[in-house]
Amino acid sequence: MAEAAYVCDVASFSLQTQLPESALVHAEWNPDHQTLRPAFPICVDGAYGAVVLSIRGTSHVINMLVDSGAAAESFCGGQAHAGFVHATNMLLAEVQPHLKKAFQQVSRPTKLVLVGHSMGAAIAVLVGFKLREEYPDLQCWGFSSPACLSRDLAVESGQFAVSIMSAYDIVPRFSIAAVEKLRQQLLDFDWEKAKRVLRGDPEWEKLQSVIEATQSLQQNIGKKAEGFKQKLPVAQEQIEEGHVSNEGAATKRPPPALYPPGRLLVLAASPPGCGKKPESRSNVPQQRNFGAYPSFEQSLMTTWALHEGQHEEFLELVATPWGVSDHMLGNLCEGLGFLQRQCPPYLSCPSNVHYA
Repeated sequence: MAEAAYVCDVASFSLQTQLPESALVHAEWNPDHQTLRPAFPICVDGAYGAVVLSIRGTSHVINMLVDSGAAAESFCGGQAHAGFVHATNMLLAEVQPHLKKAFQQVSRPTKLVLVGHSMGAAIAVLVGFKLREEYPDLQCWGFSSPACLSRDLAVESGQFAVSIMSAYDIVPRFSIAAVEKLRQQLLDFDWEKAKRVLRGDPEWEKLQSVIEATQSLQQNIGKKAEGFKQKLPVAQEQIEEGHVSNEGAATKRPPPALYPPGRLLVLAASPPGCGKKPESRSNVPQQRNFGAYPSFEQSLMTTWALHEGQHEEFLELVATPWGVSDHMLGNLCEGLGFLQRQCPPYLSCPSNVHYA
């Protein structure tokens, strides 16, 4: 369902989901990007007993994370990424009448399920916070969700949301606070001494190229973040930057740490980064043109592990060659497919056996 949000017509949606076209209640395939409202379909999945809202992500998630609002703002008693909050409010105004219509069509108890990938996963969780009182059986499934919530909200969202992500994906770790922390670590490191000690070492040459790319990313982020803050009213900027003293001066605070939402299920491949980027392909969801896909032979030499992650694991950026390819849904499908083949089905287990 998360990948089906990337198609652009009802026939493709039906083929992707294996649902009849009549199951589609409403869809917005091509929204105005200036509004930040994402594309979405709403459908009724009778076999699963659910009304499903799928929210499209973006293949340019790093630019979107910065351009749509580098700052955090108040949300449901905590803080959330400002751009996602804005997109959530825009989306809710559009989808709520169609959700009500969908529930009027069903004749048996039905739950609301929210799904999304990347930006769509983050917005799905924020929508869940807004709708969980109205729909108490609400579930949210996110794939490769960005860091978007303060820690208290990230933990609280575990009551209704599960986030599935790759261990080396840069997006769940990406926030202005994490970038600033990495920038400071780079500034504090004694590069001249490292050059003297490791001069001529081929591994040092590789590391240098990664460092240079990271420094370039940091500079780009800094410029875009400043551009966004200049658009904020003075009072709001002071709130985001720090607090206003009795004399009216803003006291500088570090940017708030943001975390990926929900219960975190983390996939890791060994060896990582297996596969290659495909050529541009037709008749597939757009995001399938990104990422790395192994051949059948390569997949036989790759094993996957799954563990339940802690939110603190994602406070630091990890620079790897797989930071972007691991973000794509195809990569998660490889890992989940491996686990389905290797692990016994949960429903076939004896009733006295429970998985952690």
